[in-house]
Amino acid sequence: MKAVLFAGVGVVAGCVWGAMPKGGICAHRGDRASFPENTVAAFKSAVEKGAAMVEFDVHRCKTGELIVMHDNTIDRTTTGHGRWADCTFEYLRSVDAGVKRGPQFAGTKIPTFDEAIDCFPKDGVWLNVHCDDSVTDEVARKIKEKGRLHQAFIAATAPGVARARAVVPEIKVCLFSLPKDCWGHSWTAEERAASIAEVMAAKAEFTQPNNADFTQDELYKYHAAGGKVNYFWCNKPSRLPALLARGIDFPLTDNLVPMVEAYRACVERPWSPADPERGRGYLPDAEPVVGRLSPLRRGYLRADRRFAGIPSLAISPKNGRQWRTFYAGPTDGEDSNNFIVLATRADATASWQEVLYYDPDGDGPRRAFDPELWVSPDGKLQWTWTERSVPLRDGDLNRFTHRDEAQKEQLMAVTLNAEDVPTPPYPALRVLLGGGVMMCKPIAAKDGRWLYPVSFWDDDFSARIYASTDRGQTLSLVGSASLPEKFREFDEHNVVELKDGTLRVYMRTKNNPGWNAWQADSRDGGRTWEPSKPCPFPHTNSRLFVRRLQSGALLLVKNGPLDRPLATQNYRGRADMTAYVSDDEGATWTGGLLLQAGACAYPDGDQAPDGTIHVTCDGDRFTKQEIFDAAFTEADVRRAQSPSRK
Repeated sequence: MKAVLFAGVGVVAGCVWGAMPKGGICAHRGDRASFPENTVAAFKSAVEKGAAMVEFDVHRCKTGELIVMHDNTIDRTTTGHGRWADCTFEYLRSVDAGVKRGPQFAGTKIPTFDEAIDCFPKDGVWLNVHCDDSVTDEVARKIKEKGRLHQAFIAATAPGVARARAVVPEIKVCLFSLPKDCWGHSWTAEERAASIAEVMAAKAEFTQPNNADFTQDELYKYHAAGGKVNYFWCNKPSRLPALLARGIDFPLTDNLVPMVEAYRACVERPWSPADPERGRGYLPDAEPVVGRLSPLRRGYLRADRRFAGIPSLAISPKNGRQWRTFYAGPTDGEDSNNFIVLATRADATASWQEVLYYDPDGDGPRRAFDPELWVSPDGKLQWTWTERSVPLRDGDLNRFTHRDEAQKEQLMAVTLNAEDVPTPPYPALRVLLGGGVMMCKPIAAKDGRWLYPVSFWDDDFSARIYASTDRGQTLSLVGSASLPEKFREFDEHNVVELKDGTLRVYMRTKNNPGWNAWQADSRDGGRTWEPSKPCPFPHTNSRLFVRRLQSGALLLVKNGPLDRPLATQNYRGRADMTAYVSDDEGATWTGGLLLQAGACAYPDGDQAPDGTIHVTCDGDRFTKQEIFDAAFTEADVRRAQSPSRK
């Protein structure tokens, strides 16, 4: 794991998990996919199949006994009729709780709470006991009497929690903190914050925010205090990586076996009955995974970072799913601790969810940085980045000779499905080039080649174009544009193909105050390039973004206005991200739509199937770790209207 700067908040006092599972799948009413729900057989099967937690429901019948049943009536799951609150224990034990599930289960009884709790092993699996507020005190007493305080917890609302703690102060609890109608209600950010605040104030060991899409940041303080988050519910293994990335510890499911298999694949440490250290179903807190893709885990979450920025964005042309990447680190700078993160959302109305990270070597000298996203013509998501060993020669992070073997620089790539959240097993990584940095999107040329703008910083002819004719599996050098040494820096060159077949690169430069964007053209497919020259618009020392729109116009996103530089110094002009369009292949630009006011830099973006343009850029990479999004249309740019910003 990278050098994590982690500050916990000691709220859940005395919460010690010991040998109990720190994460895993919760079997909702037992293994109800294979056995009648809320029965001893379902509970035993859930443990055997690897559940880390089993949830069941406890109520008091008419004659006072505690029985296990979910519904308010016994009609759905048994041969009997009526409300359990109106039924005697004798009657409840006379009905069949299995035959409706199948003739092979005939004779199954409604279990008592004692029978239920006694059927479980005394370690390795949590007992998630949902009960009426009116019986929590009696349930708490029985849990203590049976020596299960380390393992069983009561799930109830605040009055029930108080009732249980009044008789057994040390009882573990799961506090339900919910809006008045959690099923027909979409939680607001304010309601989510209030829920977490209530749970933390109650010092609850667990919470179960039903139907609420909490973010990593919202759950972080509760996790730091030692709390665990149950989630109701998830039956689709494909959703699991995103839930784990958000900080969900125990998803409840009715689809036990596929979910357990998916969980084990996500944490990449399979449970084995021959491994007693882990206990039944025990899958420990995810250890750092380095050198391959992994769902996010502690040490790599938003709250663990002190640096994040330089984003890239891409959109699936088929279903509009959006993707964003950036690089980050637990220390406040660009150093050997850097790793890359991949986030996604179904569309612009949804929240970003971070689903994968890549860290080359944990605490080792290699860093992953400058990631880029592109949806290639075959509809696949191409995720690229550079990794390199640091510190570099003379201690300067960015000054190097790419042929220096000690740095072992590599341009890396992986291909993912652009239409859905990635699930394990993840595709293998591949080395595109033994060096180079690609901070802008490739393009698909009219002749079928995929053209990659790769920079070899500080070299002569550093702004290179590579081509692939095998869908990005291998690259070959086509040619390179060059800048005068005085102005040469990181290139960060965009490549576009003009309507007459000319290739143009737009490059970042330095030492030309206020006019640090140059361009060069190639009229032979990228093999040779005309001398570079300043662009016809001012720009600061930073990346800009140029892309062909669906209409055929060119889009330019850069810092500041067209008529004057924002500042005379190299970096002071990184502000006021603004969009322009060109109808004459970049000879002139019109518009001037302010996307993000104030300090910001490094735009990147894509156009959705409906024509909406989405642009991302960063702001404060350190204290605030700001990444901004803007959504607008080409018509907005032409009318220079303000877009939606956040």
